Amino acid sequence: YLNNVLTSENNANRLNQGHLQAIAVSGYRPLLELEGKLLLAAKLQEGLRQAIVETMDEGCPESYLHLFSVICDNGLQRFASVKRGIAVSTGIGEQDSSERITNKYVELIHRFLNDRKQAHSALQSKDTVELYLALWSIGFYNTEEIQTLVPEIIKKGAKYQVQTLLYFLRCTQYSGMNHRISKNAFERWYKEPSVVAAILPLYLSGLYLSRYGGHKDAPSLHDYFDSKEEAVRHYEYLKQIYQSISAKEIYSPYVFPWESTELPRSEIVLKMAYITWMTNNSALKDDLCSYLPSLDTYMRAGYIGVVLAPPTSPLQEEYVLQSLGDRSQDVREEAYKALSEMTLSPEQNQKVEELLRFKYSEMRIHAINLLMKQPKEQLADSIRRLLTDKVAERRLAGLDMMKTIHNVEFLQDIYQELIPTVKEIQKPNPKEKVLIESLIGDGTEESVTQHYTKDNGFGLYDPALEVNLPEITQDKGFNVKKAFEFICFGRAKLVFKKLSKYIEAYKNEEFKNSYGEARLVGNSVLINWSNYGGLSGLGFPELWQAFYEEEIGSYDKLLMMSFMLASTGTTKDEDDSDEEDEEDIKADQKSSNTFEPLVNRMYAGITYRGLQKDLRKMPYYEQMSDIIEALAYEYKDEAVYQRLAVNMLLQLLPLLNTKNIFRQYTSKHAWLRDKLEYGEKQVVYPIHNNKFVNFWLEMPQKPMNDDLFIRYFTVRYQLYKLTNYMEHTPELEETDSYLHATDFARAWMLGIIPTEEVYREMMGRISSPSQIKAITMVLNDNVRFNKEKERYADIKNIDFSLFRSLAQKVVDRILEIELKRGDSETQVTSLAEELSYVYGAETFIRILQAFGKDTFIRDSYNWGSTKRGVLSSLLHACHPLPTDTSENLKKLAKQAEISDERLVEAAMFAPQWIELTEKAIGWKGLTSAAYYFHAHTNETCDDKKKAIIARYTPIDVDDLREG
Repeated sequence: YLNNVLTSENNANRLNQGHLQAIAVSGYRPLLELEGKLLLAAKLQEGLRQAIVETMDEGCPESYLHLFSVICDNGLQRFASVKRGIAVSTGIGEQDSSERITNKYVELIHRFLNDRKQAHSALQSKDTVELYLALWSIGFYNTEEIQTLVPEIIKKGAKYQVQTLLYFLRCTQYSGMNHRISKNAFERWYKEPSVVAAILPLYLSGLYLSRYGGHKDAPSLHDYFDSKEEAVRHYEYLKQIYQSISAKEIYSPYVFPWESTELPRSEIVLKMAYITWMTNNSALKDDLCSYLPSLDTYMRAGYIGVVLAPPTSPLQEEYVLQSLGDRSQDVREEAYKALSEMTLSPEQNQKVEELLRFKYSEMRIHAINLLMKQPKEQLADSIRRLLTDKVAERRLAGLDMMKTIHNVEFLQDIYQELIPTVKEIQKPNPKEKVLIESLIGDGTEESVTQHYTKDNGFGLYDPALEVNLPEITQDKGFNVKKAFEFICFGRAKLVFKKLSKYIEAYKNEEFKNSYGEARLVGNSVLINWSNYGGLSGLGFPELWQAFYEEEIGSYDKLLMMSFMLASTGTTKDEDDSDEEDEEDIKADQKSSNTFEPLVNRMYAGITYRGLQKDLRKMPYYEQMSDIIEALAYEYKDEAVYQRLAVNMLLQLLPLLNTKNIFRQYTSKHAWLRDKLEYGEKQVVYPIHNNKFVNFWLEMPQKPMNDDLFIRYFTVRYQLYKLTNYMEHTPELEETDSYLHATDFARAWMLGIIPTEEVYREMMGRISSPSQIKAITMVLNDNVRFNKEKERYADIKNIDFSLFRSLAQKVVDRILEIELKRGDSETQVTSLAEELSYVYGAETFIRILQAFGKDTFIRDSYNWGSTKRGVLSSLLHACHPLPTDTSENLKKLAKQAEISDERLVEAAMFAPQWIELTEKAIGWKGLTSAAYYFHAHTNETCDDKKKAIIARYTPIDVDDLREG
């Protein structure tokens, strides 16, 4: 086969790098000779030449020697691709290889490989290139042979010889050998920083201070040192080097004329950290604290998380405490984790208070969380000190803590005790005013401050309210066996056989896929790599439409065929690969079987599992699956599906209770999100995730009449209620209730559920963030992507105008709570993050007030749940109302002491406010100038923004962006 590949007329599409690697590994002389001829015949094919030269050292020595002789005998080193290949194989890198790979270089390789004595003699050469290639040629046959030469070179060699040796060893990437050699070299040369620069990349290599993935165990000391004393001695050597050099020593040239290297202090401290880690010596930990600032931030964070957690001395505690205010977020996060496990002294808590002068959002939250752990009396003192501080950022932290203790019953006495201190704050800034008013009102008698929490239903619903929907029953005469008779009597399987033969008849028909490539029906029917839509995603849609009309003819039969395709057997029978440990798979299977009796009764004794197995044996199974899926999408009858789905779920519902609706097992290799590593975890799923239940929980794709909707909503709500609305300890892996926010809106409009239940679904449940996001998107026609539009196709003609005022009340309450927050998250922060549309100049100004002088976060990926992040998200989502005027905006801004410059800054961030802002502040040309910048800088523009830009220029937005 390889002979044919190498000699065929047109081998461009057949020959690949894997073939060349196989020849190199085999060392088979006839194939090597053919490859040599191909190398000579390559002519203008630089890519082919480079592939041959780069793979010739990936096999046995004979392969390299033969092909290298072809290169030498024919002067092929004149080609750039050959020079690059030789440079890579000898370890000097391909950069500037045209200058480095000279005829002399190639001749030295050829001579040393064919004469071992000359190679050994060259070890005394003062030419570093010659010395390097001598080492390389000796290691070419057996790398470990180098080890016999090393002691003499390290002990008696000149500095340049040792540097060259270490450079070569680094290229070998043989970590086990390199550590032994580098340790001995370090003992001999630690007083020479220029040699240490070559030693450190090899010394204690392979270690890593990883905070993630469960790799926090210290490496074994005896894998690296003969004794603890030797390790400590090396630590002291490293200290001496650190003190003898500048922050970063650069050596250029180094070993070769084209090479340079550096010796940074950070690398020295990292090696000191590794020794401290493996010795677990508290004295070394204390000593290292003064050197840690030189370590790069990521490794410093790793050191705190891996080595200093928990700190074991006052000095270490002090360092971790200082790190809470570090410039690096990684370092701050690890410091907080370590401090969270400690009981801080009053003096340490006061140092935490001092850090609140900084503005880092997450650091302030961490500091406040630490202070809130204090005993009551100390907490009161802490808040009082903060409220009376001269620094506004500290006063803001005190006000934040006041908001927190207001909701804690046993802290009410200190809350009342501190209220007068709040009133005494002189000349509060805008951010302080917002928080003060949320605590004590604005000073007028009419102002009554309300404190809304989940415990009081945010003032919108009664948390104790239980909703019981009217019972529904199965359709009269419904029978599972009758519903599945198309499968049970074998008729569905016969249709599949006909479809397989039908595909066979057209297997050689050719169509073009989405890339313009020819594709045969016998290989695939997909135009794209997958299809989530109807027949338009398949080649020859008319063929499959004709088959449907002739052989299937109704959606209820098509539904049964879809069920068969979804009906796998046990987990072992499935084709999907599972990366979990076998132990976890068995635990999952065992737990899955707890649903088995329930699902068996649901299907009333018919064979419902493993139906797919016979279909997989038929020719063209993949094509059949794609065709039936596309037909099911194209011809879906929502009424047929939902009627049968309701009846099937009603088979199951009476069998369920609040316990058996869940299954639980212990996974020993689960991803622990809070720790960012793998470990043991209790995994819990609701029955919704069982594939034979889930098949009947598809979301509607087409409209339903009111009667069917009531049945659809009722049965799904009953399942949702049995799961305690997806709240469970431990947390559920999946929390989808299979009910849209719009389902709750429609149910409310039909009088099925009370107003309070809607409020609770939107604000007080696990699913509330996704529900509030969905409802604000749908009600504002902000469903941008095709997939989302399909998801809400079932409500296309439903008038939700009655529901708008109720939804707006929820949005208003979220804003009322979130815009008065301090640094700490509120109970509605996760909801505020998801608001895709908010309205009005008043809201716009309130958001700016809450911001104070803080900058906006322009990158939406970094918004998160911090105060600045959520406010940035809300500002971006805020739009003018039709009733908003420039005069009103100007008036509101003046009352809130918002400057014209701040309004412009906000309008540039949220361009929907640009035109009103221009009129409000009288800056002529602001709108055109602002959109000029948006047109040239925005990655995406919606249709509205494109229309505005089109007023000023006929040039397409994409062209503007590209300059």
